[in-house]
Amino acid sequence: MTLTTKELKLHFHSATNARISVIALFICLITWSIGSSIGSGMDTEYHTTSIWCAWGEKPGLCENRELSGDGIVYADIPYLYQMCDGRPIDSFPRCDKVESTESMQRLRTAADAQMNVFYKVMHFFSSENPTRSIIWMRLFNSTITSLVFLGILTLTTSRTKIAGLSAWTFTVVPLAYLKFTSINPRGWSLLGAMTSWIFLHELLKATNNKGRRRALLWFAFFGSAFLAFATRIDSSMFVVFTTCLVILQHLTHKIAFNRKKIATIAIVIMGLGFVLRSVDRLSSYLNFQTPKSFPISGYFYYVSTRIPEAIAEIWGYEVGQSGNGPSFSGIIGLSLFVLALYTSLRFSTSNQLIFVGIAAMFLVTVNYWGLLSLGLQAPGHYSSALVSFLLGVTILYSSNREFFMNSKTTRNIAIGLLGYSHAAALYSYMDLYVTGGENEGVIKSLPLQGWWWNSWSSPNWALLIGALAFPVSLFFAWGSAINSELK
Repeated sequence: MTLTTKELKLHFHSATNARISVIALFICLITWSIGSSIGSGMDTEYHTTSIWCAWGEKPGLCENRELSGDGIVYADIPYLYQMCDGRPIDSFPRCDKVESTESMQRLRTAADAQMNVFYKVMHFFSSENPTRSIIWMRLFNSTITSLVFLGILTLTTSRTKIAGLSAWTFTVVPLAYLKFTSINPRGWSLLGAMTSWIFLHELLKATNNKGRRRALLWFAFFGSAFLAFATRIDSSMFVVFTTCLVILQHLTHKIAFNRKKIATIAIVIMGLGFVLRSVDRLSSYLNFQTPKSFPISGYFYYVSTRIPEAIAEIWGYEVGQSGNGPSFSGIIGLSLFVLALYTSLRFSTSNQLIFVGIAAMFLVTVNYWGLLSLGLQAPGHYSSALVSFLLGVTILYSSNREFFMNSKTTRNIAIGLLGYSHAAALYSYMDLYVTGGENEGVIKSLPLQGWWWNSWSSPNWALLIGALAFPVSLFFAWGSAINSELK
């Protein structure tokens, strides 16, 4: 098929915008990578030691790995940082700092059964210089994130690109950016679960396309799904769910469903559920009994308040038992997400509502399981990939040809608000570790003073570059997507 001059220009501008967007994204992720000390993040010492010991004991890297009497595996690795009440002092500065002359440090590590592929891959960057190694790991994860984003912008078309980019735009600040660049395997699991369905939908839609592009789509789908399967069982279940739902929606256009076929599918799903519950490793994920210490009605009332709070944490909107009150960045992110969801549900059809309803029910079920297993609401990162998928599905199957970012004015306002939200999140993150945890949740040190490592550069340069790179990335990403005609 010969393209017209106008179509060639649109294709060229779309490709150029995509490249600029990905470069800006990578620059932004670099600032997150160097914005905090190597002891930042949840369970950092556990993940770091697991990476250094991923391939067994090695002199100078992982020594004396053994199971202790308390049932925890410990190992000696190159000295990282001072520990304070069982946590890195960088993230829990409640002790007096002391200089250590030790070359090795004994920390807890993953048992053999928990040594996932993520740890084994990251091990290739490990060395006797932990700071340099961890920075390289963060940059490597930033590169993977940028390549997945490039795939969304260049391999998908029309409504798939709009849905995928919308799902990305309205759920990544601030939680996802923090996870994408970390050495926590949850970064891979989140990235894989929130993007694999995008490439699958494009594959199923573009059945007449062959050759290089189709091969790249298959690689992108399996590659992004691999990120989830290589890390956590819950994210693997999310990928299985999103994959099945996208395939099921595709089949509704190919097969005429009647009551008999629907009943058969329901029986098969129920049977599969009972089979999965018999698997020891999966049975705990499929147990949804209410706690015996609570009356059923009272517990479900409790659940109805805690699940929305858990979901709101995705945007930094921390309320209730786990937060200190709503933050402005959280209000921005949650409000824009709701507006995008509402726009896509206008003029809804029964087909759209069915699949959106299934996605929403699964999201609620996951958070309900979190309440049962943790006793408190699950943190936002447990279900953020499913929230992203919920918005994407709503746009994919919407009969409304308009979408939230269709208007140039709306697009610019939304990007501006998200840019501010991201800048506030990046400042808060950097300030916490530049000041050694002294200014958590408050603004006291702008401009930032000092640096967490020995560097001639000011942290304010990283803050400024990151704050500018994020809206630039979104602006050009939507410039690429908007040239695709919705079909």
